[in-house]
Amino acid sequence: MRIVFLLSMPRSGSTLLRLHLDRFPGAISVPETHFFVFQQQYARYDPARDEHRKLIATRWSNLHTIQKFPIDRDALRQRIIDHATRWQDVFTFTLEAYRAAMKPGITDPLWIEKSPPHIFFQPAIRSMFPQARFVYLVRDPRSVIGSLKSMPWSTSNVFALSRSWNKALALSRDAGHHHLVRYEDLVSDPEATFNTLASSFGIEADYAALERLDDRVEKGNWNSANALKPISADMMEKWKQQLSAQDSDLAIIQHVCAEGMHRMGYAFEPEKKDANYRINLWSGMLRFALLRAFGRQV
Repeated sequence: MRIVFLLSMPRSGSTLLRLHLDRFPGAISVPETHFFVFQQQYARYDPARDEHRKLIATRWSNLHTIQKFPIDRDALRQRIIDHATRWQDVFTFTLEAYRAAMKPGITDPLWIEKSPPHIFFQPAIRSMFPQARFVYLVRDPRSVIGSLKSMPWSTSNVFALSRSWNKALALSRDAGHHHLVRYEDLVSDPEATFNTLASSFGIEADYAALERLDDRVEKGNWNSANALKPISADMMEKWKQQLSAQDSDLAIIQHVCAEGMHRMGYAFEPEKKDANYRINLWSGMLRFALLRAFGRQV
């Protein structure tokens, strides 16, 4: 099985990259599954046991991410109940259901799976798919955090988000066989980026700009609108309107992410480190520590 996992922080442009990789000949780039998050949650259940397998099949087929797939979820549930003996079967049966619905003519696809949380589950991925390859997508932390802090499912704690960006970047160093893509390079020179990826995958792909992409899953996601538009560098500095100077967002991000920003070549902007900055930094650190103390992952 040829499979590539596209890993990144949320709001890094991974949906945009996924949609364009799906255009590669012989590739099937599936929407977010969050499979390894699900597997960890139900790790105490064994698919080899009948009563466990039925519960796994039901919970998995009803998961919010899988509900968005244009597949027969009842058929998937039944196939898992009838034939799955390993966690790997649950995942591969899901991919096969997506292939049958979306690209039935492809018999030996290059699978590309994109779930941002999976960047924190790389040991589990390698254990289940030792042949897997990884593409890491990295975006300026100011853009990532500027977008994340306004998401209803995210935290507004800029310090905590900055720590998560650092952790994700550090994890991009751990894989042996991988390719790293900067979002800024992707939108500034998409042809070079996609040709390099195609070469690393061992396939031929000629990049052609499209006026608009069409995807049955992403069309239903309110936060995927920009990913369906033509590739553009217009969003690169949107963070300048998203980050609050009063809350010292910029100064906190550039302080916490300094090493990673230097490594990735992101230029620093003038900032103000006044009393308000120190108050907000310490407040963010305290809130972060309290969440960790109560067992919340940030």
